[in-house]
Amino acid sequence: MNMQQQQRSDDSMPIPRRPISLLSLLSPTRFNSPSLPQSSITPGPQSAFNFKQFASAALGGSSGFPPPHRLHPQDSRFHGVPVTENYMANMKRTFEQIFTLDDVERGKGKGKRIRQDDKEKRPLLENESRSSSATNSSVRSWDRVEVQSDNVPTFKDPSSFRRRWNLRVPRGTPLKPGEFQFTVLSYNILAQGLLVDNPYLYKGVNPLYLDWNYRKANLLQEIVSLNADIVCLQEVEGEHFHSFFQPMLANHGYAAIFKQRTGKKNDGCAIFFKADSFQLVTSKCVSYYRQNIPLLDRDNVGIVALLKTARGPKQHLCVATTHLLFNPKRGDIKLAQLGMLLAEIDQLSHYKTRRSGDCIQCPVILCGDMNSLPRSPLSRLIHEGSLDFKDIPSGEISGQKEGRKGGVRFLQRPPIPAALRITRDCQYLSVLEDRRDKLKQQKPPKKKENERKEDQNFRETIQHDDDTPWEEVQDKSRDAACTVRHPFSFSSVYSLEEDGKEVTSNHSRTNCMVDYIFYTKSDSRLDTRGCEGRTKMEGKLDLIASLQLFTDEEATSMGGLPNKIWSSDHFALMGSFILR
Repeated sequence: MNMQQQQRSDDSMPIPRRPISLLSLLSPTRFNSPSLPQSSITPGPQSAFNFKQFASAALGGSSGFPPPHRLHPQDSRFHGVPVTENYMANMKRTFEQIFTLDDVERGKGKGKRIRQDDKEKRPLLENESRSSSATNSSVRSWDRVEVQSDNVPTFKDPSSFRRRWNLRVPRGTPLKPGEFQFTVLSYNILAQGLLVDNPYLYKGVNPLYLDWNYRKANLLQEIVSLNADIVCLQEVEGEHFHSFFQPMLANHGYAAIFKQRTGKKNDGCAIFFKADSFQLVTSKCVSYYRQNIPLLDRDNVGIVALLKTARGPKQHLCVATTHLLFNPKRGDIKLAQLGMLLAEIDQLSHYKTRRSGDCIQCPVILCGDMNSLPRSPLSRLIHEGSLDFKDIPSGEISGQKEGRKGGVRFLQRPPIPAALRITRDCQYLSVLEDRRDKLKQQKPPKKKENERKEDQNFRETIQHDDDTPWEEVQDKSRDAACTVRHPFSFSSVYSLEEDGKEVTSNHSRTNCMVDYIFYTKSDSRLDTRGCEGRTKMEGKLDLIASLQLFTDEEATSMGGLPNKIWSSDHFALMGSFILR
């Protein structure tokens, strides 16, 4: 089935799209079409790419190109092979084989949780084959070359590895009325500018696999093959977003939000969502840079979007993605950036109904490159909801080994700069005050005795003298000088218990898990102060399957990243959810 003509079982209105040739977008020229909306962001000029100089640095030498038995960067095949239609067809079949699922006990017809009404929709059965004819790419001995040596090491063909689905529900379980199934993909795709600026990270990688024309073809085919309803990307260059990813994914039914970094770097974050699955209610692009706050002097960004289901009962979902600072020694900056993002999520995930005026808290998905290890204090804060950072050096907040070198820096108190007016609960003070004011104006309906007593206890946590600072009120019952927390109850799609078992990044300097997909559990705890009485939870969010990651050993045995199949230095993460 043609992936650009994907058919749904519902009666949603088809999205008019202008067909775009893939080959026309696999050229270095900028895409410019009057039929597509032009961006208000003007990417900065890109410096010329000296391939000979970069290839030399990447191969660890200074005397020119690799020996003749390796692929020559100036070979005519260098720019020809990756951009042919035959190549793209082969890559499509290869990815279909990699994301293999079994043909046994396939769910049939409508109403199945494992939906098979459309073969392009990702089924969730372990070992299920999506294509009866899968083509193995030829094994090449020069997938990754040895530095300063003529001996070519042998690695396993990356296309021979499989990523299967870990199921959390029985196979063939039908969807119940009111349930909505969707998938979320999070992927750091490696900005080409960062790759060029840091060639030491990719020593020994064949230069072919570092060329953007090669990489973008593979990245696009991988994303399209996974066919997620929501796609969150990090390290997306502004030029590549507007000229390539946005128009190409629009052909597959995606709408998009993009936020470029605020400094000289031209990459940023993007959220794509299937327009026949979700509608955008509102969004907020978050810039962590603050000119007059020394702690927030970095240009990282995030995006928070409030979506509404486009099919079935209208339900809301808050999706956030970010790429936190990398510097392992500056955990204090990472913590402040995370606090800002959580405050934005808290604000956007609450919305008011038009009829009753009730304040509704919708489920939340938080994903991205957090640049922190699974059992680090920063990851524990997200997962457990609170962190006592007393006596924790800044370099240990993210758990990265490099952070323990050099001088010791401890976190300031409070860890989130007071100028932001964000409480230690990662909530905006102005938002809490607004909720409190609305609570005072509320005329509570008649309630039973136990409900009145419960509401009175709730009001006592809200109401206070106008002269009493909010932070003193919320912290008077506990010693919170060294504590930061948030009002959500997040679970992780992937296990956080064993560091190093599964990896999301693998290159010459690191092999670890730094990317995550978090989601609010159905029993989410919420500190919902003052939103016209007690905040109501809209729906429940449950994880039903996750796409298996590779272990460090597997990633290393395929020659590391990038390689001929996986064109980033990160692996994609993906989960399947039920919103009920």
